[in-house]
Order: sequence, then structure tokens, then C-alpha cells
Amino acid sequence: MCAWFGKKDEIPYAVVRCRRHTMAVSVDLNGEVTVRAPLRTSDRSIADFLRQKQGWIQKKQTEAWKAAAKYAPLTLLEGEWMPILGESYQVHRRFGDMGAAKAKKHSNITTEGQRICIPAALGKEEVVRWLKERLRGTLEKRLEYFSGLMGVGYGSLRVTSARTRWGSCSAKNNVSFTWYLVFCPPDVVDYLVVHELAHVKQKNHSKAFWEAVAAVMPEWKQKRAWLKANRKVMDLL
Repeated sequence: MCAWFGKKDEIPYAVVRCRRHTMAVSVDLNGEVTVRAPLRTSDRSIADFLRQKQGWIQKKQTEAWKAAAKYAPLTLLEGEWMPILGESYQVHRRFGDMGAAKAKKHSNITTEGQRICIPAALGKEEVVRWLKERLRGTLEKRLEYFSGLMGVGYGSLRVTSARTRWGSCSAKNNVSFTWYLVFCPPDVVDYLVVHELAHVKQKNHSKAFWEAVAAVMPEWKQKRAWLKANRKVMDLL
């Protein structure tokens, strides 16, 4: 790990030397800086390159740190706010309103206005199961709508626990979506639905694929940008 001095502080960065002709810098979701450079690039050249990119780097680091603060892991404690499909709900833990055995059923979770009421006996596993079912209901409706609009069919629907991808479409046209989409706005969920349905006919990310997406959702680039900027929702719970 190396470091260079920006306008205010020492900024650490990692260097990856490889077979390439130009230098490139990236800032990950944790705000960490990585420089990829040609094999023979000197440390001084890399430091000079970083100074030129200083404004961009600091902007991206600020965005990453803000996102990390925004998506602090949920504790499911009383008074905490939870995003669910574009709405914010405040956690209310109910005590003494049902037996322990009955309370362990995730179906006893309810939303009342801006509150999500969770029996005190329920833990993370039951809450996640409820969130998955909530998302599944939304996905079923949106798949029905957009598949009709796009004139495509699909096989089965799966809601997974994937943390590395938002969704997928198999060779048999079965579609899968990570349950963490429940923390995303409805229009972003719609984009993922359209994206995977477009893969029914185009098993790639070719020009024809993006044209199929754009035909239904012209503003798809904004939705994709939201997913890239808010990937921390996968660390919420």
C-alpha cells in the first residue's frame, strides 16, 4: 500500500502493475483507491497521475463514505428506520401480544402506516423471510406486466440471497433476483425486471440487448447508475 498527499490529507492507494498501455484509477465502495498502471511505470509517475485525478478521487470517496453511512447495518431494534421498496418504515417491536410459538411465524409482521411491527420474539431469519415474500409479490406483478409489454415469456421465478449480482436469467429463461432488491425503489426493481426479461431473447449485453431494454425503459442508465452507487444495500441485513 502506497500513499500520496492531496490538498488536505495523506491518501493511501494500491498499485496494480499489468500489461496495459495507460494508467487508470478506481475508487471502490469503501472509498479505497486502486491504480492500474503499465509494468514499467515509476512511482513518481503514478503519484503525478493521482494529483491530476485528485478532484475526481475525492468526489468518489465522499460519495462512497456517504453511501456507507446511509446504509449502516440494520439492528431491527425499536425506533430504527428500514427502507422497503421505496418507503421508509420505523421498527416497532411488539411485546406480550402473542405466545412465543405463535410469534415465531414471520407472517405476524405487519406494516401500519409508517411503522413495521415485528413481534419481539422474532429474529433476523424471520424478518428476512418476510422481506423475501414481500419482494416476491412485487416481482410477480412486475414480471407479469413487463413480460406482456415486451412480448416475452419466462420460466420460473427465484428470490435468492446473492450478494454479487442483482439478478440473472438462465438458459431455460428462469429468472432470479436477490432479495436485497427489497431495499431498492420500485423503479429500480422495474429496471432489473426489464433487464432480465430482455435476456430471454438476448443472452448477452449486445447493442440489440440494450435496445430492447431502452424500448421499454428509456431512462435505464439512471437506474443502473443508482444500483452502482447504492450497492451497500446488500450489507443492510
